[in-house]
Amino acid sequence: MVHPHPGIMGPMPSSFRVVLPTSMRDWVRNQVRRRGYHSADDYVLELLRHDQLREARDRVDAVLLQALDSGEPAEMTARDWQHIRSQGRKRAAARRRTSG
Repeated sequence: MVHPHPGIMGPMPSSFRVVLPTSMRDWVRNQVRRRGYHSADDYVLELLRHDQLREARDRVDAVLLQALDSGEPAEMTARDWQHIRSQGRKRAAARRRTSG
């Protein structure tokens, strides 16, 4: 199993040596074979990517909890939604201009 977006964590290649006990090294090799990875590097990269995603989700969850604790809820009006859509369109247009 090769990740569909190689290099997602930044410029490649770079090396990082990890020393494992024999039993853990054997377990990693088994995971590589069993799950269809090309190498232990691919397997470890996938684990790191999952950890990055988990941290990102944790940050989003923290912001959502903060929002829930920020006070009494207010009902959104048609004008509020119009403003949000307008801001979204402006951001999307700015991204299109810069990614060009």
